[in-house]
This record gives sequence, C-alpha cells and structure tokens, in this order.
Amino acid sequence: MPDLMLSFAMTPYDRVMPLITGEVKPAGITLDYQGMPGAVPGVFYDQLKFQRYDLSEMSFSSFLVERAKGWPYRLLPVFHNRNFSYTNIVIRRSSGIRVDHPEDLKGKRFAVGDYQQTAAMWIRGVLQHEFGVTPQDMEWVQTRGAFRPGGWDPAKRVEEMAMDGVSAEVLFPTVALSHFAMEDADLQDACFHAYNDWIHEYCWAAPDRLFAVACISVYDIDRAIAEMEQRKKEAFVGAMIWQVPPPDLPFLSDHYERFWAAAQDLDMPVDLHILTGFDYSSRDRGDAIEGHRGSVNHKTAGAANTLFDVIFSGTLDRYPNLTINLVESEIGWIPFFLHKWDNSILRFSDKRPVNIELLPSEYFDRQISATFFDDPVGCKLLSAWGTDNCMWSTDYPHAASTWPKSREFLVRNLGHLPRESIRKLVRDNVLRFYRIPEPAPLQV
Repeated sequence: MPDLMLSFAMTPYDRVMPLITGEVKPAGITLDYQGMPGAVPGVFYDQLKFQRYDLSEMSFSSFLVERAKGWPYRLLPVFHNRNFSYTNIVIRRSSGIRVDHPEDLKGKRFAVGDYQQTAAMWIRGVLQHEFGVTPQDMEWVQTRGAFRPGGWDPAKRVEEMAMDGVSAEVLFPTVALSHFAMEDADLQDACFHAYNDWIHEYCWAAPDRLFAVACISVYDIDRAIAEMEQRKKEAFVGAMIWQVPPPDLPFLSDHYERFWAAAQDLDMPVDLHILTGFDYSSRDRGDAIEGHRGSVNHKTAGAANTLFDVIFSGTLDRYPNLTINLVESEIGWIPFFLHKWDNSILRFSDKRPVNIELLPSEYFDRQISATFFDDPVGCKLLSAWGTDNCMWSTDYPHAASTWPKSREFLVRNLGHLPRESIRKLVRDNVLRFYRIPEPAPLQV
C-alpha cells in the first residue's frame, strides 16, 4: 500500500528539522514539505482562509476562534516553538496616556495585528486581571497591515491593486532584504536563487501586471552574471544588488566592472534598495536615540554614499547605457547633494581633479532614477526637479503602505503638479525605466 502523501508548512525549528529533512519518517506517511512561504502569519492566513496544507503550524488562539466556526481541522498539541510571545504597548505621546497609568487606556483606540493573536490575548488578560481595564473599555482596531494576503497570493494582490487604483507593479523582496548582509557567499547565492524562483512563479499568475526584480549576489561576479542572464530570459525587469557593500568590496573598486558591463549588455536596470548590505541595519542598532539616528541619518547616508561612489568612480562614463534605481531612499535629499557635488567639482577641479566627463547632476539626469512613498518635502521639490527621474511607490504590502488610500496620498502630495508631471511620476517613468508595456486599467 503506498504511503499517504501529506503537504505541510512550518518554520524550520530545531525540534521539527528531523521531519523536514526526512531523518524521522512517520510510518505510512510521506511528508511534502512546502517550506515556510512568507512570514508566519501568512501561513496562518493561507491555512485558515484557503485550507492550503494538510498539516501546518498554527496559532493556538486563531485555531480556537476558527474551530468554533466549524473549521475542519484538528489540533495536535505539539509546541514546536517553546518561546512565549509577549509584546509591549507603544503609546503615542499626544494621546494623553501616562506610562504608569494603565487606566488611561480606557476610551482609547488600541491597534493589534489580529485581535485573537496570542500576544493580544495576553495583553487583554493582563490589563483586565492586573489593572481592571477590560477589553470593552477600549476600541480595538485590527490592522494586519504588514501581512496583506496579496503578499503571498498573486490573485489577491491583483484584487487589492484594483481597490487602490494600481494597474501594475514592479516587485521587490521583504525578508530577503536582510540576506544581502550575509557573509556566506554560497548561502546568499542559494537563498537568492530560491527567492527568484518563487517570485517568478508568483508573477507568472499575472504577467501583464506583476513584474519581478531579481535578487543578485555579487560576491562571485561569474555567478552573478549567470543568475542575471537566466532571470532576464524569464522576463525579470531588474537586478537588485546590495546598496551598501562590505568594506573590502567597495563600489569604487573594479570588482563590479564585468557586472556593470553585463547589465548594460542585457539592458537590465540595476536596483539599489534601502536596508540591503552592510549598513546600520546589519548590526546592533543601539539604544533608542541611536535607533532613530540609524533609521534616518545612516539610512540616507548609505544611499548618498553609494550614489556618490557610482558617479565619481566613472562607472557611468564607462557604461553610458547602464541604468540604476535608488529604491525607497526617498528623494528630498537628492537635489541638494547633486548641487553640492556639482559645486565641489566646479570649485576644486584644479586641486581635486576627478576623472569624469559630466557633472554629477547630469549623470543623474541621464542614467539614474529614484523612488519615493513617504516624502512630502521631496514631493514639493518635484515642481522644480526630478519629474523625469522619480517614481512613486505604494510600499504594499507593508504596514507603511499607502494602500488602500493611495489616491488620497497622491492628491495630497502631488496635487500641486501639472497632470503631465503626475503621469510621469506614477506611470510613464516606470514604463520607460523598466521597459515594460503599458497595462490596461484594472477594474474593481
């Protein structure tokens, strides 16, 4: 009698690895491991909504809620993750809530990812039993913003794009951003190859609306070029490398020469995304003050230094058809830096000659673009600069996304611009930079 084949999805905790690797095999059962597609709540959603797996990891509290509704699954009390999920409460200073007075929460709006999630249940229990603040004393708001179902289900993504008035999207990774700081070149290359396979399959569900950017490991340039060539054949529209390289592989070195040449020959735009590589996000961010310094000062400095290196190294002279996009670094700082770099070259060309043919601002105009999604200052500057080089982004499906109110955002931040300029920023520049066809409007 053949084995019973069961699909299962689970985080690879040490306690379940023997099942995943096949070291331990249940009698009469073959387990088809599906990996851990997306974040943990995404697997919960897939299972609860679509019953996608025969077996899966599951939130105990979510199970209780759905079981009461007749959900056709049983719970095996195997606690493969033996950590207790406890969270804090973040208070907006202007709310009038005092830190040492939980009773001040009464009458306030309390946001949680899912109302039934274990951490939220724990908070409600502590507030009621320790401080006399009942769940009914507050207005509860379920956000679940960081894990929109479209983040892992392409059909849902297209539906939610239509709700937001978006007809097509160029897609970048989420979890894989941190993988650009891996020091194991082979592991990084394998991770990126797996991600590229997944995002290719994801976008294939709507190839006229979803366009993938490949993650490329550039430790080994031969392998990087091979991966980029493969993904170009699969209709990927860009190749993403680390924004902040390790100190021993700076963009000023000749390490990247063959990669730049290959990207130009393939007509493949190169993307440099925030939080990739060996910037502040790859190390301990320190205390609260240093955390704020990192998320603003260091983040912007990382993008500015990389832009400086790409321009001042002469890369754009040697490869005049190479195009580079700065992703999610916002735009308000760019015209200021370009002006200062131009001015420095013009003032000190005799004392500090640099072997480049154009001014930095001219290279930017010719070969570089940048995206923005939360930059009202930069949007004001667009009336005088950048409408041919900048692109708006929704940042969907993250919590900071403008979804589903992107049109309100555009009116508020771009409404002062001529219609032609708005069209460039939200559509035309994307079509031109990524060489993609204009999509038909989506209908809700």
